[in-house]
Amino acid sequence: MPLGQIGWCGAASFLTLLIFFCPRWEVFVAWVTGPGLGACVEVRRGAAVLAQLADPFAPITDSLHRILQWRLLFPLLGHGLHLPGWLLLALPFVGAFLALALIFQVARREGVDRWLAWCGVTIIGAGGWFFVSTGWLGYFDSWLVLGLVLVSHGNSRWSVWGACLLGPWIDERFFIGLPLALCVRQGRGPARAGEGEPGDTNARVLKVAALVGALCLLLRVGLGLRGAAASVVAYLGDQQTLEIGIERHLLGLWESLRFGWIFVFAGGILLSASGGRNHALRVAALGGATAIVSLLIANDLSRSQTVLVPLAVEGLVRLARLGRSATRYAIPVLAAALAVPAQHVVTDFSVPIATMVTVGREWANPPVERAAMQWLHFRPHSAEAHKRLADELSKIPGWTAPALEHYAAALKIDPAYAEAHYDLGIELAKIPARQAEATAHYRAALRLRPTYAEAHHALALELARTPGHDKEVLAHEEAALRLRPGDAEAHNNLAAQLRKIPGREADAIAHWEKAMELRPADAAIHFNLGSALMSVAARRADAIAHLEQAVKLKSDFAAAHNNLAVMLANGGQLGPAREHLEAAIRADPEFKDARDNLAKILGRKP
Repeated sequence: MPLGQIGWCGAASFLTLLIFFCPRWEVFVAWVTGPGLGACVEVRRGAAVLAQLADPFAPITDSLHRILQWRLLFPLLGHGLHLPGWLLLALPFVGAFLALALIFQVARREGVDRWLAWCGVTIIGAGGWFFVSTGWLGYFDSWLVLGLVLVSHGNSRWSVWGACLLGPWIDERFFIGLPLALCVRQGRGPARAGEGEPGDTNARVLKVAALVGALCLLLRVGLGLRGAAASVVAYLGDQQTLEIGIERHLLGLWESLRFGWIFVFAGGILLSASGGRNHALRVAALGGATAIVSLLIANDLSRSQTVLVPLAVEGLVRLARLGRSATRYAIPVLAAALAVPAQHVVTDFSVPIATMVTVGREWANPPVERAAMQWLHFRPHSAEAHKRLADELSKIPGWTAPALEHYAAALKIDPAYAEAHYDLGIELAKIPARQAEATAHYRAALRLRPTYAEAHHALALELARTPGHDKEVLAHEEAALRLRPGDAEAHNNLAAQLRKIPGREADAIAHWEKAMELRPADAAIHFNLGSALMSVAARRADAIAHLEQAVKLKSDFAAAHNNLAVMLANGGQLGPAREHLEAAIRADPEFKDARDNLAKILGRKP
């Protein structure tokens, strides 16, 4: 078959898949233009691979990707040839194209109709191995597929043996998929799997391939005995596969091959039927064991069944021999494979995969955090751009570290950026070991802008964490109120500090009353005011009214229920008091005061 036809069909399948399952290009661009996105799943492994490119044998510092330590083929190749980083990260895209083209060439060589071959290749490609190779940087799953398909369907003995020699240094999973790939090759028989060279036999190819694979495995084990297996052991020790539910396993299984499972099952059934009973048992055992082992060792569940692709290719070939009905069904299956949304499935999270239309729309009119990434791309030396991105990253759970990096980058560009000092302090305050740094940044913000009300309040809260700062805390809360006299929160915060000072309870109550006027539907303010009035005998009814309003506005407000129960019990209303204490315990089963108060009421005679 002309190479041009193979190339064009492979490219058509590759581009079709990119249109329907598009990488997040803007994340790649934002990662390149500045710090702070190293923890982003789309680029995190890419950073580790670039570190390998610089020094292939240096220890992998990212604990999540220690498994890369001995996947040395491409890092060594890139290091030896002095390849630029972008070219190394582009190799999975090249591998995806080559894998699709190879599968198409195999199908056509085996007599599959051109249109059915293209549909089948695209269906097999619409799975986790292609999505991760093109959507997450540094994942070489496409080359793993290429190697295994060469073993199972390669037309040259040297390509088979070369795949067995190099495949283990791309991904250790090659060892898991190799027995099944050899089984598929054996099941195809000498007439179809023979190499076309005089005297060459399929049996010889299988024996040499198995020998090469075994030697590579022994070499890896030998390296392991000298400490090189630490990365694999550490990786397996971090697995969460056994800690998740069956539903997530099933979702990961589906997303790994999606509609390609049709070909996997067809390949397994038809390949088993082509031989005797022993052959059928061997195919079933190898297929099942390969699938189960791959799933159990995978954190990325939607990548787990990549090693079954050779069986899917054989299924495509054998289904085509059933007649024209296979072609008739291929079109709706392909339509479903492209139309049904896909996602990357990891043990503890999933990442939806968007179409090119969606990615393009978000590029033109992106969500806020992606807009911030793009803004930074076009203004990489702008302190405001770094702060804007940090603001958005700080809203995403688990992204505190990238946010801190961008706040620090903003301050490096503009040390007099008061808002960046304040926002960095807010993020640092969330980390117990870095709260002193938060205080320093709040003070820096106030030196730059003494009228920064939010910074006064934040500094007061930080100082209040440790004893001995009562006067300074009060001074900052008073400053915040002077700057925001109509702000209910400022009145509320100042009242909380005044109540701690003997003799200032009346001032605290006055500020809470003002806060309530400004924000009458705030349950916390009603609770604070009601709690303060509990000690004022003349205003007992007001205390009860505010606590009742607090639980009305927030029915699971345990502390408000407890305080209201205390007031009602002191007035002899034991029945309603008991109801509120029970409500407090329902809201917070560990609420000791409520449990103690309920015990007292239950022991008191009406």
